[in-house]
Amino acid sequence: MVNTGASLELDSRFKKMLTQSKEWLDLKLHAGEALHWKLTDLLENSDRFQEYAIDSRYLLVDFQRNFINKETINYFKKLLNFQNFSTQREKLFNGELINYTENKSALHTFCRSSSPRNNIDPAIYTEIQSIKNKIRLFRNKLVNGEITSNFGNKINSIVSIGIGGSHLGLQLTIDALKEFKVSDSPEIHLISTPDKRHVQDIMEKIEVHSTLFILSSKSFTTQETFAVAEWILNNYFTESSRTDIVKKQFLALTSQIDVALSYGIQPDYIFKVLDEIGGRYSIWSASGLPLYILIGETNYDLFLKGAEDMDNHFLSRETEKNIPVLMALLSFWYTNFFNSSSQAIIPYFFRLRYFPEYLQQLEMESNGKSIDRQNNQIQHKSSPAIWGGVGTNTQHSFMQLLHQGTLFIPVDFIAVRAKNEKNIFDEILSANLFAQSDCLAYGNQTHQQKEINAEKIISGNKPSTTIILKNWSPESLGSLIALYEHKVFTMGILSGINSFDQFGVETGKKIAEDIYSYFSHKKNYLNLSLKKSIDKYLEL
Repeated sequence: MVNTGASLELDSRFKKMLTQSKEWLDLKLHAGEALHWKLTDLLENSDRFQEYAIDSRYLLVDFQRNFINKETINYFKKLLNFQNFSTQREKLFNGELINYTENKSALHTFCRSSSPRNNIDPAIYTEIQSIKNKIRLFRNKLVNGEITSNFGNKINSIVSIGIGGSHLGLQLTIDALKEFKVSDSPEIHLISTPDKRHVQDIMEKIEVHSTLFILSSKSFTTQETFAVAEWILNNYFTESSRTDIVKKQFLALTSQIDVALSYGIQPDYIFKVLDEIGGRYSIWSASGLPLYILIGETNYDLFLKGAEDMDNHFLSRETEKNIPVLMALLSFWYTNFFNSSSQAIIPYFFRLRYFPEYLQQLEMESNGKSIDRQNNQIQHKSSPAIWGGVGTNTQHSFMQLLHQGTLFIPVDFIAVRAKNEKNIFDEILSANLFAQSDCLAYGNQTHQQKEINAEKIISGNKPSTTIILKNWSPESLGSLIALYEHKVFTMGILSGINSFDQFGVETGKKIAEDIYSYFSHKKNYLNLSLKKSIDKYLEL
């Protein structure tokens, strides 16, 4: 499907450890100076906003409250060159082998490309368009009442069952874009855990005789997903009707077509997820079917359009004006040279309440690695821990630590510019967002004339980036998600790691299977320490 060449040829420069390179050592020396900078001094430059506020079609990103200058960016340009960034970026967008540990390309950007790219195997684009067309035809039949339940009922609700990448993208986008729901769409519900309490909460909201159940699992073997599916089949339908229920009311989003067929799902209800699209990027693939059903073809195409615009920005802009690249170098800068171990994501917009959780998987599953492309143990930090919450709630919980605590935690603030009407609520949100970024940079002394006690002093000098969506639309959300995808990719290249595998997750799954077998059959797959813990648990 993809022309990968005979093998992945790693550039000879990777034979030298990153932290031993001249580029790293020069950057480290520069960092020694930057650690003594004051943001208040940097912000005195009247041209700083113009220089560090970068526009794209749907976003404005203000980098001025960060510990960077032109020299910093020049050092990072050399580090990017050392890691062969431009070539690696071209490989991503050319569909070449870039997930070298699994011998795959990464095709998520192809799902939102409005036209075939030059020098690309046309079969890739053709297959993606074929999958999209199947989704479009299915939705048309669904809303026209041509698809019914096993009981002949019109479908009025859909339950999507999936976990990780099969859930988090849908959780974010379905909640975020609910006001763009088209009137003919069934209600969408998501189940992401085999916790029976969660499953029962969802099942109480639906009529099972008028519901389609979507099993979203690329491997079609995900333990949690099928535990939920089997529980629903066993508790809400009769055993004699199982075959017909699965045939008429179950859909599959998977790369394993044959496995889905053997489960009993009919071919027209199986939608292929390309194997070259990882779970955390799968919202752009057939895994986005529930979102497509909810917001309809027009809005979904706008969602893709926004992401494609950021793809083009990432491909064409020079480093100084490239939003994803600047975000990546800042995160790498703070994590490796400012002793930062985490980054806070704070959207001042309720529709983005699940965005920090979405980014946790995107960033930490992608770049939580310790082995480089030459199978060497890396000597630097590859990723911060991602966490956050919705403003203004955060101001009454953890913002105190960011302002006066001893930890160095960079913040991404996210705002939406609501232009359609004057809205006091939006003004309150925006005022609080700008107040937080200002206070992090300047502290409280510039805003308070009288002398204050030491314990009340907020010293400031804490960095933050402000991301403003120019309006609230499917396009702006698509652009925002793609922005962070490319930030994560760039950080992976800076670190010299593979951002597209997740063997840590796979290992945890295998151990869980062994423990589950021990629960059921007492097979002794466990080490002594774990066996003692499990035995005591079972005694309680």
